[in-house]
Amino acid sequence: MHPALVRRFVLPRMLRRTWPELTARRGELEASQWESAAQHEERQVERLRTLLGEAARSPFHGPRIAAAGLANGGLSSLADLRRLPILEKQDLKDRREDILVTGVDRSTVTASATGGTTGAPTRYYWDDRYWCLSSAVTQRAYGFLGFEPGDRHAMIWGTAFHQSWRARAKETWTQRLKNLLVIPGFELSEERMGVWAKRLARHRPKVVEGYTSLLLLFGGFLLRNGIRDIRPKAVVSSAEKLYPWQREFIERAFGAPVYDRYGTREVGCVGAECPSRQGLHLSSEHVIVEVVRGNEPVPVGESGELVITCLSNRVFPFLRYRIGDLGRLLAGSCDCGRGLARLELTEGRVHDLLTTAHGTYLPGEFFPHLFKEYAGVHSFHIHQRSDKSVHVRVVKTPAWAPEQEASWTREIQKVMGNVQLSLEYVPKIEATAAGKLRFTSSDVPVDLVNQAKEMVGA
Repeated sequence: MHPALVRRFVLPRMLRRTWPELTARRGELEASQWESAAQHEERQVERLRTLLGEAARSPFHGPRIAAAGLANGGLSSLADLRRLPILEKQDLKDRREDILVTGVDRSTVTASATGGTTGAPTRYYWDDRYWCLSSAVTQRAYGFLGFEPGDRHAMIWGTAFHQSWRARAKETWTQRLKNLLVIPGFELSEERMGVWAKRLARHRPKVVEGYTSLLLLFGGFLLRNGIRDIRPKAVVSSAEKLYPWQREFIERAFGAPVYDRYGTREVGCVGAECPSRQGLHLSSEHVIVEVVRGNEPVPVGESGELVITCLSNRVFPFLRYRIGDLGRLLAGSCDCGRGLARLELTEGRVHDLLTTAHGTYLPGEFFPHLFKEYAGVHSFHIHQRSDKSVHVRVVKTPAWAPEQEASWTREIQKVMGNVQLSLEYVPKIEATAAGKLRFTSSDVPVDLVNQAKEMVGA
C-alpha cells in the first residue's frame, strides 16, 4: 500500500482512540529536540514533580518519596532525585502490585512483561498516556533517519509464543496494513532465509530493523549468496550492543548505513543515533538517565550502571530503575544541533549464539522471549557445551509448576532439534565480573562471527 494512504487513512482508523494524542505528542517532540540542554532539564524537573505527586499514591513509592523529603513539591532540581533509593528488578518481582498507584482503574491499564534481557523477566503495567509518548519518541527516532509511519519497514525479530492461529492471522494482516514485514528471527535456517530474502526484496523496505545478532546472521546469508537487491535506506540495530566490526559487516551486507538504538521493554526508546552517529540521543522528554557506580553518581564521560526514570508512566512509576546495562554520558553536543543529551553503551546485552542440531544458529534473544511467558521463572542462564548439549539453569518463583517445565522444554527442543538438554534449578544466577547477568553462553565456535570479523579486519 502507498505510504501516504497508510499515514492518512489506515493508521488513524487503526489507532482511533490514541492517534490524536500520539500525533500531538510527536509534533511536540519534533520541536523540543532542538531546544537547549537547559530547557530540557527544566522540562524534566517539571514532569518529575508531576510524576512524584502521582507516585506518592503508590504503597511502594509513597513511603520512599516521603522519607526522601520529595513529597508535596519537595523537588527543586534533578539532583534531588538521587535522594530516592534505587528501584531494583527484584522490587518489581516482590512488590509489583504495591508499585501500582492506588486508585488506578484497572480497566485502563495494560499488564506486560519484559523479555528478561538481563536474564530476569519482570512484569509491569502501563496506560494510554505512556503508550502515546513512548510511541511518539520511537517515531521521532525513526524520523532521524527520514522514515515516517506508513513507509515500508521490515523487522528481523522474535515472534510471540503460544499464539493462536487466529491471533497470528490478525497480527499478520495488521502488519500488512502498516507496510510492515516481520521475519521470524528464531527460524533462520539457510532455506528459510532464502525464502525471506526474496520476500524482502519484493517488499523494498526503507528501513530494516533487527537484533544485532539476527542482522549478522541474515547479512552473512546475503553476502554468501551474492544477494544485492535488498538495499534499504537505513538499517537499525537494537536489543544487543552494537560493536564497530558488527556495524561494518552489516553495512556491507545491506549496502546501507547502520544506526544503533537503545531501549527497554519497561520504558521504551531510551536513545537513538541520528545520521551524525555521535552517540545515542536520549529521549529526554520521556526518560531521565543517570549513570551510577554502586549508588553514587559518576562524572560525565565515565562508565557506570544505568539508572532510568520514566517520566510518562504514572500508573506504574519507574523511579530510578536500575536497568542492568552499563554506559556513559557524553560531554558536548552533537554536530546535528539537537539539544538532547547523548549516551554511549560501554557494555550492553551480549547474547551468545547457540548452534542447533541442524547446524543453524539460534540467537540468544530466543530465551527471554520464551521465559517471559512463564510466571514460574525468576531468572535463568543457558549454556551450550562444546558437544552442543544445552544446560538450562533456572531460579524458580512460587508460581512455578511442573507443566511449565514440560512446556518450555518442548519449545527449546522445537528450535534446537535433537540436542541433549539438561535442567537444573538453582537458588541464584551469578552475574559476570562487570555485574551483568549474561543469560546465554556457548563453547561452540560460531563460524559466521569469525568470518565476519576476518572480513572487516576486526
